[in-house]
Amino acid sequence: MATEKEILLCFLNGDSQRRIASYLKVSWNTVFRIVSAYMAQKLEASDASGLTSADLHGQYELLELT
Repeated sequence: MATEKEILLCFLNGDSQRRIASYLKVSWNTVFRIVSAYMAQKLEASDASGLTSADLHGQYELLELT
């Protein structure tokens, strides 16, 4: 199962949300929720790349994959 970090790293690499969903085999809605939460926090790319999945989920209140 994909992690929040994998989704964000793909997004920061310029992949579309639909492509990320297809590649990581998660729903587009899951990708959308995680990317939206990331964007709402106004984080920089360097902020996301150095964080663990636990950091992303806890500190930045990103949604769990279900």
